[in-house]
Amino acid sequence: MIEGALDPICWGFRPHKPAQVYWLYNELFLRSALTRTKPSLFHATDFNGVPTNSRIPVVTTLFDLTPLTLGGDTQGLSNRLSGWRWKTYYFRKLPYVDHIIAISEHAKSEACKILSIDPEQITVIPLGVDHQRYTPEAKGQGAYTSYPPYFLYVGGSDANKNLRRLIDAFQFIKEQWKDVQLVLAGKWSPGATQEFETVIQEKRLASRVRLLGFVPTADLPSLYANAIAFVFPSLSEGFGLPVVEAMAAGLPVIASDIEILREVAGDAAILVNPTDTEAWAHALQSVLSSAQVANHYRLVGLQRAKLFHWHRVAQKTWTVYNQVLGQ
Repeated sequence: MIEGALDPICWGFRPHKPAQVYWLYNELFLRSALTRTKPSLFHATDFNGVPTNSRIPVVTTLFDLTPLTLGGDTQGLSNRLSGWRWKTYYFRKLPYVDHIIAISEHAKSEACKILSIDPEQITVIPLGVDHQRYTPEAKGQGAYTSYPPYFLYVGGSDANKNLRRLIDAFQFIKEQWKDVQLVLAGKWSPGATQEFETVIQEKRLASRVRLLGFVPTADLPSLYANAIAFVFPSLSEGFGLPVVEAMAAGLPVIASDIEILREVAGDAAILVNPTDTEAWAHALQSVLSSAQVANHYRLVGLQRAKLFHWHRVAQKTWTVYNQVLGQ
């Protein structure tokens, strides 16, 4: 393995908006950079950065096929162009790279089924967690030690995150557990934040449900470790990394019973039908009412989290590089 920092060989600024210009810039800049630097191998970790017709071996990371499996809004020129970009990536680029690193067996299975990619072309390497950052030792420390007891969600606000159902489930238990709060954290758009603030006001939960917005990385260990439990009600996910971060922080996890979260969490989480509001309320209550249940999932979660480590990701990725280069 190569240790220590590597000096940059070639770098360039890229605009992030609008997305179509950002994608076009990547196409042009990458072709130029690869021609000038002539690397032995190029690893594209961003779907926007997969070069075509490259004479250099290319490895790319596949996160999920959500834009294909869930579809999207086709109204308006921007949305149609985004759809075209995704289809170009999935059907005209991904099948022709030298090797694909999928972050889950679920992503690999979908790529083989939907894109007819040879399974031998794909290696599954799950994502990792920084175990020095996310640790039970952060409990009782940091910015969130003075918070009332709270269930925690960390992630986006898209419809597939199923947060309205989570709020409805919390409403079922709020009278029995008057001191408990629900905390939702993530970098949401102003529109999404306003939408959920309205929902919370309509349900008269303003004093019980907190929207934290973006939480700095330095404060995340405290946010996780001081929670009662982590909740993740998604209808679909590419991986669900916050689930593993929560386990590493020593939290019992309640997550949706969907294929990808069964793969990631195994038997180390309370898995719930994502469309059953009462089942979610019951799962929240089970952690609150039984220290034995909470402690069981805390301990098995800590063990499960040990399977996800960035050192392991690096080692397996290095093996893929050598395999592609025939070494």
